[in-house]
Amino acid sequence: MDSEALAFSHAEAHVDLGRIRSNLRAMHRHAGGSAVVAVVKANAYGHGSVEVARTLEEEGVAYLAVAQLSEALELRRAGIEGRIIVFGVPLRTEIGLFAEHDIDLVVASDTMVHQLADWPASRKLNVHLKADTGMHRLGLAPESVPDAVASLRDQDGVHLAGLWTHMASSDEASNNFTASQMKSFERLVHAFAKDFDHVHSAASSGVWNFRDLLMSPQKSMVRLGISLYGYLEDGDTSRSAGLQPALTFKSRVAQVRTVAAGEGVSYNLTWKAVEDTRVATVAAGYADGYSRILSNRASVGVRGQQYPVVGTVCMDMFMINLGHPDRAPDVAEEDEVVLFGDRGPSAFDVADWSSTIVYEVCTNIAARVRRTYGP
Repeated sequence: MDSEALAFSHAEAHVDLGRIRSNLRAMHRHAGGSAVVAVVKANAYGHGSVEVARTLEEEGVAYLAVAQLSEALELRRAGIEGRIIVFGVPLRTEIGLFAEHDIDLVVASDTMVHQLADWPASRKLNVHLKADTGMHRLGLAPESVPDAVASLRDQDGVHLAGLWTHMASSDEASNNFTASQMKSFERLVHAFAKDFDHVHSAASSGVWNFRDLLMSPQKSMVRLGISLYGYLEDGDTSRSAGLQPALTFKSRVAQVRTVAAGEGVSYNLTWKAVEDTRVATVAAGYADGYSRILSNRASVGVRGQQYPVVGTVCMDMFMINLGHPDRAPDVAEEDEVVLFGDRGPSAFDVADWSSTIVYEVCTNIAARVRRTYGP
């Protein structure tokens, strides 16, 4: 949806870019000064990839990272000139576009190593070789890495930009599996770091929970994703790390009415008033990223107080209980309603009510929601 049309969106995701800068600097300190791969995949976790990427580029991050080639090309079209790495697996037919647009490629399988065996020297390709040290999602088995390095190192058109792996449980500070993965990766680093510009293993939680396992910053990079936007495992941990949530998801009151005792609201009348009740209809729903699972279990902020969601969340609207007419606040049409963020519940609250994680809460915010930006 174009920006002119989005100006009329009733729902808004307001992003404080100053907080993103602050979060980056806090995590950079925790990482001991290692270079940063700033992750802006999935529309910068719902925050708006282009605006966030520009901010992070101004802060001097070493790389921006996305999941798909389409996301990298969007950043290039927006004028982002710095290094970009795509974490996902490309199609064979896409590889030439990586070279054409100076986008770094992840090589994560023997098949991909073989595909690059005859890569022409005239088309420079920067690659990051991924080792699977135990997560078993993507990556070469450690025993396959020596042959892969030897094969890629011999290709004049291939530049070995990074050697990396992914931790499966770094959000669990007491989990010993992360240490096991790091030992496996360190053996590869000891043998092959000299062939690469960088090595990287730790993401946001790894930086915070396993700082003692981080390697020397000389070649080491850290991948910062969710922490840039103000979140680690929970609110207490995030605050301890000096992080602040950057996004406030909000909408407005569309209508206010009194529902008589015994009457219900929304589809299937899943909530009924036990007394005469002032009910406000909010102009946002699951098509905006406010999940249907929040029906009858969430709350939102209005004028600095929280009020419960009642009835079924609809595609474009949901209702909240303001209380008995004699006690209800003087809420009017077009008043602001905070779905999560400043002056409302937190994204962690919404994640708990939804039985999910803040990653999903943020990335579910729909494209039709207007993004606005502050300092």
